[in-house]
Amino acid sequence: MITVENTIYLSFGGVLGYLLKIIVEHSLTKSRNKEDRESVQFTAAANIFRSIVINELAGLYPEATDFPRDIKMRLSRSLPNIQAAVTVFGVHLKGSNTLAFQDAWKKFRNVCKSEIPKQCEPAEILYNNASPIKAQSILREHVDALLKFAA
Repeated sequence: MITVENTIYLSFGGVLGYLLKIIVEHSLTKSRNKEDRESVQFTAAANIFRSIVINELAGLYPEATDFPRDIKMRLSRSLPNIQAAVTVFGVHLKGSNTLAFQDAWKKFRNVCKSEIPKQCEPAEILYNNASPIKAQSILREHVDALLKFAA
């Protein structure tokens, strides 16, 4: 039998159900908007990072069209700008990607400071069969490792 009391309970339950539905929809929308914002920010940061690295290493990467005799000097001029880009871009990475990215950066930096210049020393080229081609390959490998995080 329909009574005023039953009608009030049913109406109250309907209102509570409707409010719960609105709260859940709002939370989901808010979560999606945050994910969308983060995705847009990541994409923008990745594009900037990629362009800084490629511009700083122009002539050396992706193809070595202008590999200088004094590679150590050339790389030492580029490293500070690349490091700044690494710092800014690294903020946009999540979880284990952050550590892997930092590791890739450290390897890149160390290779640029020691291994690549050593491969290009005249004594290495003459006596140990090293060559700028090997140095170019090493550079490309480490730049690719850094840029894969911006893909």
